[in-house]
Amino acid sequence: MILLITLSQTMARRTIHKDVLFDLKLKHFINNVSITVDESTGLITDVIRRAELLPQSVPHPDIDLRGKVVFPGFVDAHTHIFLHGYE
Repeated sequence: MILLITLSQTMARRTIHKDVLFDLKLKHFINNVSITVDESTGLITDVIRRAELLPQSVPHPDIDLRGKVVFPGFVDAHTHIFLHGYE
C-alpha cells in the first residue's frame, strides 16, 4: 500500500509521528521518531527522537504514521541511457 500525503497550505508546520526511521547517515534504525515538515516548502525541518511513547491518538494537525512506511525525498531517478544515440 502506498500512502500519499498532500499537505495543505493552511498551516506552516506539521509533525509526522513514526515508530521507526532509518538514518542514512548513521546507517541504523532509530525508534520513536517524529518528523517536522514545513508545509510551504515540503522540507523536513526537524527530526525528533521522542523519550516517551505517544498516546493512542495524536493531536490535530499531526499525522500518525506509526506502523506505516515513510520515504522522505523519494525520487524516481531511473534513466534510459541507450534510448538515444550519442556521437
